[in-house]
Amino acid sequence: MTRRINAPLLALIARRQRYQHILPFLHGHVLDVGCGGGLLAGYLPAGTTYSGIDTNPQVLAWARKHHPPGQFYQLDLEQQALPPAITQQRFDTVVAIALLEHLAQPQHLVVQLRQVLAPAGRLVVTTPTPIGHRVHALLTRPGWFYRDAAEEHQSVLDARSLQTMACAAGLRMIHYRRFALGCNQCMVVVPATG
Repeated sequence: MTRRINAPLLALIARRQRYQHILPFLHGHVLDVGCGGGLLAGYLPAGTTYSGIDTNPQVLAWARKHHPPGQFYQLDLEQQALPPAITQQRFDTVVAIALLEHLAQPQHLVVQLRQVLAPAGRLVVTTPTPIGHRVHALLTRPGWFYRDAAEEHQSVLDARSLQTMACAAGLRMIHYRRFALGCNQCMVVVPATG
């Protein structure tokens, strides 16, 4: 999956909408999975700590330069398990923004992320809705979104599949909402009790 810093106009607008929607759910020790250049770090409230994971070494180099307090890890999420530097920590918030749709088997990652959540932690996920997936594919043609990002989408997820994935990982949904004119969706889940 390719993650860049500079983006087409609609990609920038979509990123800002995602951030606006998820920021109220972020606190404490934050892990950003698929972090790209670590741009989310610049939006976090004071007192939060930030770690990011991405596959792209160039964007991680940029992230390390521009967000030096953050910890960044290079990892292929489809091929590698989370490293001990991550699994030995517990995070108050784990974020996967516009990531799961790029994975052939996103449920495997959700299970891994459940293991690094603090007991009262939250997993915050955004992904295109099925309609948003189609709109995104159409708008890549004139260059308003990244063409390669649309081509890299491997999973189309709806509310039911997100909830099923969460339950299978031992998580309980506390928030679900569509936004961006129904083209995107946010799910917030916490560890299931009992």
